[in-house]
Amino acid sequence: MILTERLLANYKDHFEKATQHPLVKQLCAGTLSDKILCIYTSQDLKYFYDCGKALLKTVYLCPDAKDVVTFNKQLGFFANDEHDYFGEAIDCCVKNDPSLKKYLASDFVLPEVKSYMAYIKKIASRLDDYNYGQMVTFIWTNEKVYLQWAQNALNTPGAIPKDLHWRFNQWIVLHSGEAFEKWVKFLEEQVNRYGKLEEVEPIFQKVVDLEYGFFEGCYTCK
Repeated sequence: MILTERLLANYKDHFEKATQHPLVKQLCAGTLSDKILCIYTSQDLKYFYDCGKALLKTVYLCPDAKDVVTFNKQLGFFANDEHDYFGEAIDCCVKNDPSLKKYLASDFVLPEVKSYMAYIKKIASRLDDYNYGQMVTFIWTNEKVYLQWAQNALNTPGAIPKDLHWRFNQWIVLHSGEAFEKWVKFLEEQVNRYGKLEEVEPIFQKVVDLEYGFFEGCYTCK
């Protein structure tokens, strides 16, 4: 069993708990409230900037020049398509319900999101503290979670309505399809090539649990 398969097998329950969270299921069904979608996207945007720093560190540590090119191409996608979605979705939610503006304050950060951001800053702040295998495991894990929840819905008849509003559908599109699958596969190959179980296993478990906490914090926010 290769490393990534072993990680997924060892933490199957954790992984399924995150990828089958009610938030992503309702998002795919188009039944997620504008309140929760607004909170989720605005909180995710805060996380997005710190995660970008972790990705940049990963690129810096990458030992193969050809692989660096793959990372750089994906960075362009994040800076454009994914970043643009946040603003458009938030604007749509607030237009539907102006009272949601209160969730957009710069100092409004959920405890679960603070924990995730603190962890990202910990692994991204110093070049010598975490090696390439560990950093690419961090990136692969959170991308794998997103690919899996999208695939779960796409492979379940009736889970995604044909007339799903773009504010939900676009988030699914961004985390599915050939291009995104190819990106996650590339990351998986990097983990298997450079990762060592004893070094990357704690990161995989931590990130999966943080992803679940992120969903849960947004979903239950009062």
